[in-house]
Amino acid sequence: WREAATILHPDPADHDGRRPYLEQASRIFAAKSDLTAQNWYDWAAIQSELGQIDDAAASYRQAIQGEPAWRSPYHALVSLLRRNHRYTEAREVLREWQARFPNDTAVANLLRVVEREILLNEP
Repeated sequence: WREAATILHPDPADHDGRRPYLEQASRIFAAKSDLTAQNWYDWAAIQSELGQIDDAAASYRQAIQGEPAWRSPYHALVSLLRRNHRYTEAREVLREWQARFPNDTAVANLLRVVEREILLNEP
């Protein structure tokens, strides 16, 4: 269903055209009882596109829990949180990511960026 949305409505800005397909894909994931980390990751991307930010964040966390050494869910979760101005949460995810991969300079650099975003957006 997600692939159908992409093929039939290739413009990501075509929310109305893509929505029915993404909602059907989301219903299919919701009906499954045993999701893999990849399933959680894919479902999170769908939830994110549908604007279900809290659900998407929770699904990305499930993907991380299911496959802790897989970096893509960390990156996607941080991106989601930053797009939604949830910088403090993004910083916490980055700290978890950094604890798991202490020699990853990209994570350290991104953490510095997010810490600056926090400072710039404080009241």
